[in-house]
Amino acid sequence: MVLSGNMPGFLLFLDECRGDTKASMDRAEAVARTLGGAVAGDEQAFGSLLPKLVTGHGQLRSFGMGLAETATDPKAMWDRLVSQLAETGEGDRTVEVLRGFLGGLHGSSPELVHAILDEAYQDGVLGQWYPALQTAVGIDKRGTDRLKRSLALGSIPVRSFHYLAHGRATDPISGQDLKELVLAIAEMPDGFDIAIQIQYMRLHSDSDQRRDHAPECIDAGRELMGSLVFKRNDALQSYALEVIARACLGGHDGAAIAQRFGKRERFGKRDRSAIGNVGKQETRLT
Repeated sequence: MVLSGNMPGFLLFLDECRGDTKASMDRAEAVARTLGGAVAGDEQAFGSLLPKLVTGHGQLRSFGMGLAETATDPKAMWDRLVSQLAETGEGDRTVEVLRGFLGGLHGSSPELVHAILDEAYQDGVLGQWYPALQTAVGIDKRGTDRLKRSLALGSIPVRSFHYLAHGRATDPISGQDLKELVLAIAEMPDGFDIAIQIQYMRLHSDSDQRRDHAPECIDAGRELMGSLVFKRNDALQSYALEVIARACLGGHDGAAIAQRFGKRERFGKRDRSAIGNVGKQETRLT
């Protein structure tokens, strides 16, 4: 049930009858983590489950955490998971168990996790998933520098960097580092929309946490908006652009950029109005 996804659905049904959906999900995660710990100590069980661990669905991340927390030789177990992933058809691969494994290992062996990630972003198979693996353990300064190096390689699919737009993934990244990352992603083929979403999520998180926007984040937003080509009928992008515009294009420095949008015919009327009006505001940016 951990690999099929049926277990959380069954528990959800039970707890929905009692009006407690969160409890069902917490129980599913706890059961998967416990099972992962049990399998880590059972070589036969681990070997038989290995192919499904890199292709299955369900509570794999929690299962992977349990594996790492109980493994007697976590690096050897990691290597077996990676080898199995490499032997799996590209279209069938999933790395959720690997993300969970790193998360479970990070608390007790952070240096080993850093060593694993230093290898991962340069690996022919794991490199395709590197941003997903990095965000599973948070992004400290070493992780930020590693992300920059991974971008410089140019071999990681740009879509993989969308993991940086998930939740509060970029919160620990300094304003200057975020600016460099976002603008580098924006320059990649098909990377502009992903850069917009990363920038939007950072600004949204800052506002939600009542933090001032770093000046470098404001600069990044202005540079992105200055090179924007709007896509019609894209509600998600429109909302993200409005958030970025309100945060980055107020005040004197951003007014000229904002006012240019009000005149661009390739924008819809609603979008030109929403972005262009920001240029008329003299909002002081903090």
